[in-house]
Amino acid sequence: MSKKISPERLYNFNIQKFIDSALAEDTGDGDHTSLACIPASASGKARLLVKENGILA
Repeated sequence: MSKKISPERLYNFNIQKFIDSALAEDTGDGDHTSLACIPASASGKARLLVKENGILA
């Protein structure tokens, strides 16, 4: 007997797989675009303007 997977569960699984894949790009030896474009000696500042409640991860 095969298990049925609801479309919602399959959708959530695919979203999680996509997120995991995106995060995995930058692990290990780092973000290749940033490494190629930004000198190691560079520094900077940032300001985060939050307009609504949310989660920053």
